[in-house]
Amino acid sequence: MSYSLTLSAIKQILKKYKLLITTNIQDDDYTVVEKLSYDSRNIDEKTFFICKGIGFKDDFLKAAVDNKALGFVSEKYYEEYVDTVPFVQVNSATKALSVLAIYYYQRPSESFFLTGITGTAGKTTTTYMIHSIFNANAGKETGIISTNETYCGTVHKEAENTTPESLKLQELFSEAKENDIPYVTMEVSSQAYSVNRVYDQTFDIGIFMNIDKDHIGGSEHPSYEHYRNCKLELIKNSRTMLVYSRTKELDLILETASESDCNLILFDVDDTDSNCGHEETIVTFDGIRTISELQKKLGRQLDVYKTTQFKSLGSRGYSFTVSTPIKGDFEFTTNLTGFFNLVNATAAVTAAFEANVCVSDIRKGISNVFVPGRMNIYNSDKSVIIVDYAHNRLTLEEFLKSIEHDYSDYTVNIVIGAAGKNHLRREDIGKLCGTYAHHLYLTEEDPDFEDPEEICEDIARFIPECHATYEIITDRESAIKKAINDNRGKKALIAILGKGSERFSKFKGTHIPYKSDSVVVEENI
Repeated sequence: MSYSLTLSAIKQILKKYKLLITTNIQDDDYTVVEKLSYDSRNIDEKTFFICKGIGFKDDFLKAAVDNKALGFVSEKYYEEYVDTVPFVQVNSATKALSVLAIYYYQRPSESFFLTGITGTAGKTTTTYMIHSIFNANAGKETGIISTNETYCGTVHKEAENTTPESLKLQELFSEAKENDIPYVTMEVSSQAYSVNRVYDQTFDIGIFMNIDKDHIGGSEHPSYEHYRNCKLELIKNSRTMLVYSRTKELDLILETASESDCNLILFDVDDTDSNCGHEETIVTFDGIRTISELQKKLGRQLDVYKTTQFKSLGSRGYSFTVSTPIKGDFEFTTNLTGFFNLVNATAAVTAAFEANVCVSDIRKGISNVFVPGRMNIYNSDKSVIIVDYAHNRLTLEEFLKSIEHDYSDYTVNIVIGAAGKNHLRREDIGKLCGTYAHHLYLTEEDPDFEDPEEICEDIARFIPECHATYEIITDRESAIKKAINDNRGKKALIAILGKGSERFSKFKGTHIPYKSDSVVVEENI
């Protein structure tokens, strides 16, 4: 299917969103634009070029014009092109790209049910759980846009970003529309809102899993407040918003929701009788609170879904009962282990009920979920090997508490590193892993422009005294092999953390192919 805009339409769209500063395009200029691009190497005479990016250079625009670009959008005013090339000067090139992409592809998300998940931890697993439920309901594979992959009806592709650039995102949405995909489930990163990848995008359901200090510094977020505020944007852009009651910042979430018209719903996992007499309560980060108090802050009705009973099935996952606000109580099972996955499963079941999926399809979908690189368990003689993506304070803490409970009589060995750009995580990794593990194999994990050995030594500085022993093996594949060989025949848990199913390592600004932790394990057990 072909798509297009006219120059006049581009002007009117940018004017409508109050992005336009000045332009030389006339209201009656109906010249047809057949392609949008922000890559000066991908230009022809029917392309409208968007000047965007932290590293954008004037030479990129010159190259686009030399390649016969039909026109361009930029934040900077270029006097030299005023009389020769159609242009629009805007106050935000990234917002302009997003709205133009939405209109270019004719608002494709209006043709399917769109769910977006944000949070410091749990985004990917919850996305796959919901995706599995929707697949059961649709009777075919539905759309997914995650840290691992993208699929919207044509081909599975390895993801480049957690949330794609706006032009690519709308292209995926149009692919879903063309393939009659009824559901698309996606991760929405804080960075996506920071750089306007989902500007003006509405979600049928948004899910706020949790928040903790992460992705702060460098090219990401200048402060925790900025990171938090970007995540709050999903509330403003969702018709229904699901929030884990125990997340930090619940009062601010309620305040944000009160200023929008979203239908706010809380979910929790609580098998205790926390109600005060006849008044319904829920456990929050700050303690037990009444629903009436929270409703008062919100200014309207607040529904609650709770997992009220659950039982560990060992390596086979959990059985659990979800209490709904209207329909009653329902029993489910999920094959994923770890208490944190019970929280993720409760979020997924809540989303499915709110999307009017029947109970039988919810049961079918949630019972058999596979998430590449998340809690992937391998048995090797007496030892158990887990490959997981846990890499920041919140995900590590949840993972380590879970294995302490589930594998209390095993010696714990962890293979882990830290990315080159994120210095804050190194202290968390050293302290947490050093406390819960018996031995650490410190290795590389996307060192980028830093020395992997120095990163490992930095982590080691934070390992508490008289706790875990450690060794540094900078080559990741070698570290995994040694951890497996050292523990053959032993009742040992080997946790390989930080990369999951990623098939690259980042060195000096370049993605170097890597087998993935899962493949290395499979080759060596």
